[in-house]
Amino acid sequence: MSEINYKDVSKSKKNVEVIFSKEEINGKFKEVYDELKGDVQVKGFRKGKVPMNIIKKRFADKVSEDIRERLFQEEYTKIIQDKGWHILKMVNVDLGDVKEDEDFIIKMEVEIRPKSDNVKYKDLPIDTDKKPDEISEEEINKVLKNIQRDKAFISPLKEDRPIKKGDMVKVSLNVEKHDEPGEYVTLYEDLDLIIDDDTPYDKGIKDSTVGKKKDEVYEYVQKVDKSKTPEEERDEIKYKITIKDIKEMELPKIDDELAKQIEFENVDKLKEYINNLLSQEKETKFREEQKVEILKLLLEANPVDELPEEFLKEAVDEEAKKANLDKLSEDKKEKKLEEIKNDVVKSLKEMMVVLDIANKEKIEVTEQEVELFFNHFAQTQGVEPQKMKELYEQNGLINKIKSDMLINKVVDFVKGLHEKKDEKNAVAKDDKKIITEEKEDSESGDKKLSDTDGSGADQ
Repeated sequence: MSEINYKDVSKSKKNVEVIFSKEEINGKFKEVYDELKGDVQVKGFRKGKVPMNIIKKRFADKVSEDIRERLFQEEYTKIIQDKGWHILKMVNVDLGDVKEDEDFIIKMEVEIRPKSDNVKYKDLPIDTDKKPDEISEEEINKVLKNIQRDKAFISPLKEDRPIKKGDMVKVSLNVEKHDEPGEYVTLYEDLDLIIDDDTPYDKGIKDSTVGKKKDEVYEYVQKVDKSKTPEEERDEIKYKITIKDIKEMELPKIDDELAKQIEFENVDKLKEYINNLLSQEKETKFREEQKVEILKLLLEANPVDELPEEFLKEAVDEEAKKANLDKLSEDKKEKKLEEIKNDVVKSLKEMMVVLDIANKEKIEVTEQEVELFFNHFAQTQGVEPQKMKELYEQNGLINKIKSDMLINKVVDFVKGLHEKKDEKNAVAKDDKKIITEEKEDSESGDKKLSDTDGSGADQ
């Protein structure tokens, strides 16, 4: 039987040494050679009658390699079962050569997922009463105005005049080069802009066109909001704008006729549909924000002070590769790499805590749940579920899907625990209030009775 020695390098890094005695190794060689003897065919000998010295001479290297792989796989599986490790990365493995009449040693350096037996998740300051905001009339009207603009009647100007609010304007938009003042590069040759206050996109540029006429060329300087674009080095960006065309927009009324154009019975039905759609969007956003908050609270309650170093480096390198950093300057590249590392560290820490909770509460993602996910997702995209699944498998995204599903299940579980606890506390509070009120009523009644009896006695 092999001897296994463990050494803790850190919480996440372990050294393992497996020692096989020469007697064990000789037994393995005999086992494999006996298997070969019954099957191997050599010219001049009948099957099963090939002399062992010839078998050893021909197949020694193959047998040694086969034994080495068998022993490694057997011991690797045994280590995981015995220790309950979740091995994230095999940092280093030294198998050496397997030879008859010699001890054989396997040396491994592995990174594992650190576990916590005392994960905290049952008493977090989660606001279970918080709900998504109701959809406002203003939000519904905003969507209606977009529909109104989409169905507008657009016509050339009836007379030569400057641009005013409500017009549709076609412009050529050029931006000054960062490193060559006075030199411009074209961003858009033909950019259509609706000059209104309802669409915030490019508001400064749109407002700058008001009062200009067709064929007019002018410069517009936009101040850079560093809070929104911290990566932008300039304090201002200069544009050269050419007014290429101006058209009038005649907006239809927001009424039943407009609703019928997009296949709704009337405007009330359209508003109802918009309300439901916005409610779904708001609910999805709310759930995502709540998930982020719960994960933040879980990390605060369960600080992860160590991450597997090599596994982390590999994960950061993988994300950096996706980000295509080679196109960035060295300064921006370094800054972006730091952002990627911070995001990866946060995600890994969250996953460590989520897995601790999942293990403790026996929460898992089943293959059936994965299939249901692809069936639903494929339906929304109009493709076959199997083809979509194959595409995800080809891009190595199945594990990412499973991880996201597990995070959602654990977050929902934690949220559900707190909702039940708050509901129980609320019931207990109401019961206590009722008991208190009944007691007060009883005491008040006794006092009145006492006063009445006392009054009669005096008389």
